[in-house]
Amino acid sequence: VTHPTYGSGAEDSLASDYTTLFNLARHIPEDPAKLLEINIVSLVFVRMLEAVGFFSKRESQIELTSDQEMVAELISALVPVINVNTHPLHDGSSEDQNKTVCAAVYPVVADLFNHSCDPSLVRATWGDRLVLAAGRDIQKGQELTDMYTVHWTEYETEERKEYLEGV
Repeated sequence: VTHPTYGSGAEDSLASDYTTLFNLARHIPEDPAKLLEINIVSLVFVRMLEAVGFFSKRESQIELTSDQEMVAELISALVPVINVNTHPLHDGSSEDQNKTVCAAVYPVVADLFNHSCDPSLVRATWGDRLVLAAGRDIQKGQELTDMYTVHWTEYETEERKEYLEGV
């Protein structure tokens, strides 16, 4: 039996789950300072989870438990994924609907559509859903692309380059 290639058949699907999330593209920094920053962020998140009672109570709060180490490692693996696969969410309830209020990772969208500074798709949030639509004429066989960061019209080229180099 020949199976269709990924995403090409009517019955194919891609789950929005942890497997898809962990398989997304990531840019692991080579700069030791950036690696240290990721580890510090992971440790801070673990300590915040500990403070709100996510982990079992324990005697010593200096060393991490094996559960805390595992969560810290997962966070350290996800930070490079999140840095390059998030989509800004805008405040749809106010007059200034262009104001970014937070960011989210949509694993299926990030897996199916590559980033482009000149995307073929436009996106909007509709309640708790991300909606993608053609932003221009798209020819059959042309790659569908999305812009994961702020739209190119919002910042000058140099500002975008500086931002992307810092990620």
